Amino acid sequence: MLTNQGFKLVATLLILSVASTTIAVYRPLTLSVYVITLFVLIYALFAQQGLKAFKPNDFAFVRKLSKILPTAGEKFDVSVSVVNRSGRRVRVMVIDSADGLRLVGGTLTAEKTLEPDDFLEIQYSLAANARGIYRIGPFKVRVSDDQGLVCKYFILEDEMKVTVVSAGVERPRLSEAVKKVKPTLFSGSGSSYEQGVDDVFRELTVYEEGQPLKAIDWRRSAREDGEIYVRKYDKLNLLRVLFLIDCSLPNSVGSPSLLDSCITAVSGAAMAMCEKGDLVTVATIGASTPGVYRISRIREFEGLVKFLASIVPGKSSDILEEVKQFRGYDVVFMLGRYVWVRGELLRAVFE
Repeated sequence: MLTNQGFKLVATLLILSVASTTIAVYRPLTLSVYVITLFVLIYALFAQQGLKAFKPNDFAFVRKLSKILPTAGEKFDVSVSVVNRSGRRVRVMVIDSADGLRLVGGTLTAEKTLEPDDFLEIQYSLAANARGIYRIGPFKVRVSDDQGLVCKYFILEDEMKVTVVSAGVERPRLSEAVKKVKPTLFSGSGSSYEQGVDDVFRELTVYEEGQPLKAIDWRRSAREDGEIYVRKYDKLNLLRVLFLIDCSLPNSVGSPSLLDSCITAVSGAAMAMCEKGDLVTVATIGASTPGVYRISRIREFEGLVKFLASIVPGKSSDILEEVKQFRGYDVVFMLGRYVWVRGELLRAVFE
C-alpha cells in the first residue's frame, strides 16, 4: 500500500499530468510529466512486489517490563526491540500503544533503516492512575522502501496484559502485621511461637527474602548451583479464612477509594496467612462480575493479586444468597460499607 508520502506524490503527478494536457501547450513539458508519472508508478509497483516477500517471522521481537506487578501511580519502564532477520536492508517503523495507561516518558514510535541483523529499540515509561488490568499493544511494524513511498504492516504481538495493583501489596510481611503473639500450649515437630506448629512436610521451594533461616534445606541447597531451598510444612493449626469484600459502587468513592483500601488490606493479610499455611478464600460481593479465588500456597499469591486488580464495582446484590455457598470457615472478615444491606439481613448473614 502507498504511504502518505507516496499517495501525495502520485496524486500530485496525476494532477500535473491532467493540467499539462489541458492547459499547457508546451509538448516537451507534457511529455516529461508523463514520463515521471509513469516511472513513479512502475517504481511503486515493483517496490510493493518486493515488500510482499517480508513475513512476520523475518523480525525478532522482545518486550521487557521493569516491573511485573506495578502499583497504581507508580512509573514502570517498557523496552521493545526488533531485530531484522530477513537478510535484506529494509526501512522499519515500529508503532506501539498503551490503552488506558499514561505515557510518562519516551516515545511509542521510532523509524530506522535496518541492515541485516541490525535492531531498532524504543523505550518509554507508563503509569496507571488506578488498579486494574491494562493492555499494551498491539505492536505493529511497518516496512517500507528506501524512499518511503510504499509500505506493508505486520502485527508482531496482539496485546500484552499488565496488572496494576493497589499500593502496598508488593512485599507484605507477617512480621509487619503481627504485633504480639500470645503464648499457648502446642505440639508438633516445630517448636516456635513465631513460626507456628509444623507437622507434615509439604514442599521444597526456592528461598525468598524474609523467610526464616532455620527452614533452609542445606542438603538440597548444596546439590544445586547457586539456589537455596527451604522446606515448608502443613500446620496442625491451619485456619480456613474467608474474606468478603463489598464491591458495590458506594465503596468506589474517594482517592484512594475504600474498595482499594480493602483490596490492599486483603492482599497483605492473605499473603501473611498463606505463608503460615492457612487456606484463604476471597469473595467479591456486589461486583460487576462476582468471583471467588482460593489460595493455599504462596506460589498462588500472584494469581490472587491479579484477581483483586480486575475487580470492577457493580450494583448491590442479594448478599444472603451469595454467602450461602460459604460454609465451614474458621474466620470470616467482611470488608466494606455494606450500606445497601439492612441490619436484620446483616445479622442473618452472620448467623
